[in-house]
Amino acid sequence: MIKNPFILCRVRSAQLKNILDKKLNKPVEFLAYPYGDYNDSVIEALKKCGYKAAVTVDWGHVRKNADRYSLKRQYVLNHGGIV
Repeated sequence: MIKNPFILCRVRSAQLKNILDKKLNKPVEFLAYPYGDYNDSVIEALKKCGYKAAVTVDWGHVRKNADRYSLKRQYVLNHGGIV
């Protein structure tokens, strides 16, 4: 049993990526944090697993120099047509 939370996070991240890569038959490079939960250890684990970026549930604009592992979201509303 793994007790170190960082190692456990890294192992689970690697396992998830491996499963998704195989099921989709191509590498998964991006992740949306489940329930928006993440911290520095999670970000470090994702980097080591080969993810290129991840999105949060935080609202906001993404700037050119934004941290790729804590990208914010923008709401898209349905106005019944193309704006």
